[in-house]
Amino acid sequence: MEASDKEGGVSFSERLPFYVVVQLVSVLLPGAALLTEVTVLGIHYARHPGTDLGFLVDALSGIRGAGIVLFAAVGVSGAFVLGYLSRELAFGAMGRIERISRRWTRRKHRAPESWQRVRDLVGDKTADALVEQHHVLKLLDGKGKDLGIRSGAGGGHVADTSLEVFAYSKLWLRGRSAAFRLDFVELEINVLAGLLGPVLLFAVDVLVVGDEPGAVRITAVPVGLLLCAAVLRSIRRLRRTERWEALRNFAFEAAIQQAESKRAIG
Repeated sequence: MEASDKEGGVSFSERLPFYVVVQLVSVLLPGAALLTEVTVLGIHYARHPGTDLGFLVDALSGIRGAGIVLFAAVGVSGAFVLGYLSRELAFGAMGRIERISRRWTRRKHRAPESWQRVRDLVGDKTADALVEQHHVLKLLDGKGKDLGIRSGAGGGHVADTSLEVFAYSKLWLRGRSAAFRLDFVELEINVLAGLLGPVLLFAVDVLVVGDEPGAVRITAVPVGLLLCAAVLRSIRRLRRTERWEALRNFAFEAAIQQAESKRAIG
């Protein structure tokens, strides 16, 4: 069901451009980089006359007419598939890291702590009213039935209680409150996830194909791994931030509505 402008939400047609941007910058563009890197690596190991770059340029310059359209279609399709798989692998790795961290710290959920912070921000009265209106929030107060930890969900998330609350809050804000949506955080997470594959494969290309000095080529993979570790750390930080802000903004939206109602009555 599409949200009306009066409610502050967006319809599917209004959200479609954002979805296209996400797919473009986190799937298609990284996939194009991956496809190029795989092609360069494949040419290096294939038998051909001349240098790798010269052979690639000659092959591309020989494409004419309908072949250009076919080449573009295959290229875009291949880039999308590679980019999508690369992003999924990145999210899978992130989910595994989060599960290991959760076992290491022996803390299953961060949501109750976040919920207490929300109560401190908006007050117990507003928080209790919010729980009464939205049954899913009873999970955070320990009054609802704990759904437990199940198999992984999309994005490498663990399908536990905190994920259900996060998903509910995010969908509510997306459909009803344009000011509190977390689209840009979601976009940043997807872009970072899409970077992992190209960065790592580029380091491999430099090691195998590059004509730089041996010391530079050898250090390419460790540097690439360090960059990937930094990206994973940023993704983990942003995912924690996204969960917290979804819950906080959900409560803020309700508190603002309550304040506006009191002001209108007064």
